[in-house]
Amino acid sequence: MLGHLPSDAEVLVAALPGHDPGFPISAEWRFHDAVEVLLQRLPPRFDLLGYSMGARLALAIAIAHPERVHRLGLLGVHPGIEDAAERAERRASDRRWADLLRDRGLAGFFPSWDENPLFGGRVNASPEQHAAMSRWRAQHDPAQLAFAMEILGLGAMPNFKPRLRELSQESQLIVGALDSKFREIAEELVKLIPRASLHVVPNAGHDVPFEAPTSLAALTREFYLRD
Repeated sequence: MLGHLPSDAEVLVAALPGHDPGFPISAEWRFHDAVEVLLQRLPPRFDLLGYSMGARLALAIAIAHPERVHRLGLLGVHPGIEDAAERAERRASDRRWADLLRDRGLAGFFPSWDENPLFGGRVNASPEQHAAMSRWRAQHDPAQLAFAMEILGLGAMPNFKPRLRELSQESQLIVGALDSKFREIAEELVKLIPRASLHVVPNAGHDVPFEAPTSLAALTREFYLRD
């Protein structure tokens, strides 16, 4: 997607904790610790765009530190689990994925991860896109990624739904048209976030950055670079 933005656009790509060798995650952290450490790596005030887990962290940052975020983009976001039993079930699922990473490493993890129906749209991507993703994945540390699954997973994330009306930033919700689960979530959230708009990307599933980078770049230019 970055390759489709203007060359003079000032963009900071912030790695997520546990997803980059330069940003290790500590086993003692909780979700809010990762949010605060990530915030330390960002400018005093900024526009913010996050995808999936990154969108959940972006939402947490905007709620905890609204004075830092000018505009907010949430791509494939979940606001948190309300039901206690569902949360416990998801926490157990996140733990199983983490255990798979520790037991079988990246080579044993990603083939199973890619079977998730959420990522079905990736099959239409080019060989070059798949090769780029493979190179990016190879940089991960399975132990660090396992910590991220447990500490930043949806089962560990607070439920931010009751606080969505506090968001004062102009916000943009983005979702793939074929991503029925997250499209339904986004259609609900756009009614709760005061200054939010919803943009549905045609012919894309959950992984819009991978499946429709040109469309995402166009939305990004329109939202962030208009002034």
